[in-house]
Amino acid sequence: MSSVRRPTCGRAGWRGIRAAVCLKPGEQFDGVTGKLLRNIMLSIAEWERENTKERAAEGRAARVAKGERKPRAKTALTPEKIAAAKTLRGEGKTVDAITKALGMSRASAYRAFGS
Repeated sequence: MSSVRRPTCGRAGWRGIRAAVCLKPGEQFDGVTGKLLRNIMLSIAEWERENTKERAAEGRAARVAKGERKPRAKTALTPEKIAAAKTLRGEGKTVDAITKALGMSRASAYRAFGS
């Protein structure tokens, strides 16, 4: 996730990001005041994003410390389900019938057909 660059106050201007702030209908702040308000809003958004990431990391660390961390299953597809899905598809069954019979989503069924 660190490779994703989000616009910050320093990079927003050259990326062509324009923030229009209106206190009253039709009233916009361009120039120096507009730049100041844009930078303030971007700083607040960046600060809130960092706070959110920090709180999420603290929550994950607390769950790990309590031993409550339960990672979700990697996939619903097992080799047996893939074989069964391909067999049913070969028999001419519809995707809806296959998903109901095997208890999987449509996306998982199409993934199984492709593998």
